Amino acid sequence: MYKLVYEKKNDVFTDSLVIASETGNRHISIKELLNDYISEFKELGTLSVLNRESTGGLPEQHYELNEL
Repeated sequence: MYKLVYEKKNDVFTDSLVIASETGNRHISIKELLNDYISEFKELGTLSVLNRESTGGLPEQHYELNEL
């Protein structure tokens, strides 16, 4: 189980991996939803695209979100 939020430089964040895990959805579905509403999410706070190594060794793109 993931933590729902994490702290970084005195600010609180969540990411698309946590959202997918905790809502029982596939990560690709969450990424597509975020892409569809990217301008609305940016109005609410920051939306950063990050890369991390996946289990297959290839980079996996995920999103980090923060409320303004």
